[in-house]
Amino acid sequence: MYGYYLASSTGIKVPSFFKKSITRVQMVQFGLLNAQALYGVFVASYYRPRIVVVMALIQSVVFMSLFANFYRQAYKSAAAAKKAAGGSKKRA
Repeated sequence: MYGYYLASSTGIKVPSFFKKSITRVQMVQFGLLNAQALYGVFVASYYRPRIVVVMALIQSVVFMSLFANFYRQAYKSAAAAKKAAGGSKKRA
């Protein structure tokens, strides 16, 4: 992930599938953090103080929703726009 950030900040052309894959992996990471925090909140009684686990759950849910929103805007709507633009070119 940080290698991609370094490459893109220095102007090195990185394939677009790599950027999309990084976003997917990060969403999986936050999904796993959600599962761990949910386990800590509802099942495990040995996590103390519990507020730390609740805060971790809130943080991972917020990050997951932010990454999902970015994914939808960057890849789903872009693909739909590209498909619509390609379809209008074929008709003309």
